[in-house]
Amino acid sequence: MTPAGLIFSPRRGTSALLRLGRAVTDPETWHEAYWTAIDEAPASECLSIVARIGNGAGEWRIEPVAVRQDRGSRKTQDVEALARFDGWVYLIGSQYGRPGGPLESRRSFLARFREPEGAPKKAVRMEVVRDRFRLHRAINDALAASGLPLARLREKASRDFIRRTHTLGRRRHKAWADRILPGDLPLNIEGAAFDDQGALLLGLRFPVTASGEPIIVELEEVDGAFRSPGWWPVVQAIRVLSGAGLPDAPMGIRDLELSGDELHVLVGGIDPELVDHAPPPSAHPFEHRVGRWTRGVERASLPTRLVRRFQRGQQVEGLAGDGAGGFAYVAERLPGVDRPAKGRVAVLSLR
Repeated sequence: MTPAGLIFSPRRGTSALLRLGRAVTDPETWHEAYWTAIDEAPASECLSIVARIGNGAGEWRIEPVAVRQDRGSRKTQDVEALARFDGWVYLIGSQYGRPGGPLESRRSFLARFREPEGAPKKAVRMEVVRDRFRLHRAINDALAASGLPLARLREKASRDFIRRTHTLGRRRHKAWADRILPGDLPLNIEGAAFDDQGALLLGLRFPVTASGEPIIVELEEVDGAFRSPGWWPVVQAIRVLSGAGLPDAPMGIRDLELSGDELHVLVGGIDPELVDHAPPPSAHPFEHRVGRWTRGVERASLPTRLVRRFQRGQQVEGLAGDGAGGFAYVAERLPGVDRPAKGRVAVLSLR
């Protein structure tokens, strides 16, 4: 049976969803709430909460969360994933760039804040670490060492995203310039989740396999990034999601959620500028799939089954369990649904 669900569509595009992990302290106003991240904004300005407010069915609203940075830089952009571990909520930058490239170092970062008890009453304190393409280098090296057949990057995309980034970095005397090497693939991270031991699972929108299947990269604990300036990410495993994606219709990951040993994955099309003959993301419906997660496998195929196939044209960017057996999703586009007023959220019920 397909679980019940809701799709949220705020006025501004959002890119991730994570149910509040602590009890809502004011049940008269907040009956259900989720963290979300606004697209194309600095980490200090992207954080919001989608909440159901009022008695009975109430109404859904989106409220910005004030942030105070203790360390790091405001030069961050494009939070694409939210994940929780040990009382912290982590924000992950996409590692990517604007259409046509180049890669941008401001999208190469990790951030986190201590999750408050219920609705935040004051600004949350956010730590930011700009990894300056350390993840790019570590994941590209791990993918190359794995021998996994990957979708071939178009020559133009290689020039725009890889060679151009390296050239700009060298010209501007950036310390990260030599972490971008010929033959690399641009990373686009859009999903993240922690397992119960603190390993971070990163869902890639790109690259994908030569068969068009999505890839998950498992990293050792990333707490060290916030404790040591010399931190370097270590890739523990690479997983391939089977059941999603085809050579002529590749699918990348849009969001992840790990619940016990069930890994819930939101998948959708990739950017067609990256590989030859890839259709636009709108050509195939987004899907919610689930597979059984086993820790410690160095490289494995992860079979998945379909939970929900969304209607064509629904651009779904995030998913989260609602705590009652259903799921909530957040979408940038919901054809046929009126654009909400500022501060409100259009909601589509799924059965």
